Amino acid sequence: VLEWAEQLAGHVGHIHIHDNDGSGDQHLALGQGTIPLGELLPELKQGNPEATWTVECRNKTEILDSWEYLKNAL
Repeated sequence: VLEWAEQLAGHVGHIHIHDNDGSGDQHLALGQGTIPLGELLPELKQGNPEATWTVECRNKTEILDSWEYLKNAL
């Protein structure tokens, strides 16, 4: 995923983000899965500074937790 983010730098207008453990499209809160978000999020932001972001999770609590995670990571 890091290589993908690097190669698409400058070409992404919108980022749809959630976490998962690789077994499916789980829509977990950020930090609850296995995606290397600590590296990925800054890479996406740096490569696509004008992009808009959507956090999509399973419930309000996970969405709010994810927004906090995202603010701290960027």
